[in-house]
Amino acid sequence: MHINRAKADISKEIMSQSYEIKKISDITLAYARKLTNSQHGFVSSIDTDTLENVGHTLTDMFGAQCRVKDQRFSFPVGKDGTYPALWGVALNTKTAFFTNTPSSHAGAAGLPEGHIPLDNFLAVPVLIENEAAGLITLANSEHGYSSRDIDSVTRLSEIYALALHRYRYELERDSMENQLRQMQRIEAIGTLAGGIAHDFNNILFPLVGFVELLMEDLPAQSPLQESAREVMNASLRAKDLVKQILTFSRQGEQELKPLKLQVVIKEVMKLLRASIPKTVEFRLRIDEDCGQILADPTQVHQVIMNLVTNAHHAMQDKGGVLTLELEEVDIYSLKPEVIGLKPGRYALMTVSDTGEGIQAEVLDKIFDPYFTTKPKDKGTGLGLSVVRGIVKTGNGDIRAASTPGKGTTIEVFLPLISKAALDETQDPSNALPTGDESILLVDDEAAVLKVMTLMLERLGYRFRIPERPMQEAS
Repeated sequence: MHINRAKADISKEIMSQSYEIKKISDITLAYARKLTNSQHGFVSSIDTDTLENVGHTLTDMFGAQCRVKDQRFSFPVGKDGTYPALWGVALNTKTAFFTNTPSSHAGAAGLPEGHIPLDNFLAVPVLIENEAAGLITLANSEHGYSSRDIDSVTRLSEIYALALHRYRYELERDSMENQLRQMQRIEAIGTLAGGIAHDFNNILFPLVGFVELLMEDLPAQSPLQESAREVMNASLRAKDLVKQILTFSRQGEQELKPLKLQVVIKEVMKLLRASIPKTVEFRLRIDEDCGQILADPTQVHQVIMNLVTNAHHAMQDKGGVLTLELEEVDIYSLKPEVIGLKPGRYALMTVSDTGEGIQAEVLDKIFDPYFTTKPKDKGTGLGLSVVRGIVKTGNGDIRAASTPGKGTTIEVFLPLISKAALDETQDPSNALPTGDESILLVDDEAAVLKVMTLMLERLGYRFRIPERPMQEAS
């Protein structure tokens, strides 16, 4: 009678529009205790991302009565992928069991300080498609446990599995809605950033142009040359910043050029050294003879920044060693069929840390968009997915390996540019093109038009600026 009433009450809550896993868990635990005459118990589910056993309801076996210091009711999976203690036996074996002599059971691992004594113990895993999705645990039955109690709680677990199924669905739906809102926010920010960057470019173009003209007009030994060069350097840094903004907003085109990774790595490490605490030790192992790659410098800078920053975050609590290595490798010797790259020579950049490491079940997800193990205010989950996109676009590959408790290693393979291709990208002539053709100049910025006319005049071109540019363009 009790079991049928329990199923009816739980089913009613599952179908309710105001669904709450906490309320359903309370009902489940109340009926489980009544069916078995148990004083204590808890009901939990497995977090599909972290595999933690997270409690939804519990008696005071973990509360004020037993004065357990850690009030957060969540148990992590062990480093070996199994769950500890008596309750872990049911999850590890996916099998219900009971013991009326808990202290002598093979799975007993002792009790935390202040925990209530266990006279007897019962645990039933909640299974979804033969996978452990949750747990119903009971303790200290007045009459001791029997196979009949296992049968009763197992029937309860079957209906509770439906509750967890909906719970997972609700979580997934919420996650998808959050991702959609995040994408919309990023799109809006990108549109705004792109607009600002284009406007800023209209300011930078004449600034750079007029400084170039000034440097041409000034005598080579003029003391003003140094000042003009400083203005030019600052303008070019601003240009690079605009390019980064346009890359973020996906409105900028890639500027592929031969690039020495050694230079970019050293620039990034110099930039980050001041912001990373002394508890993190930097180790660089750079092959100065490593060949060049064909890539966009801004995007490569972004890749290295993201990887090094992530490695630092993994060690920010306890410190450690951050190692960045660069070497030239022949992909033939690295089993290309496994790596998924075309045979040839590659630059292999390796970023490793001695942090907490990443669990195997989480490692496969770190390159997924919006996936992050960081707190909500610490990351968006976009960094590594952007890194992977940049690397894949450059015909490279990225892979990760991690050992929980020891650290993580990220390897990035980027194809080296051949000597023939390198020669094609390098124009032997630095001379500016000249001519006497007529050019129609159209721009909505007066300063841009002015600097363009001055430059074209010096190169010998004739030009005309229409009074009504839109009509002439049509």
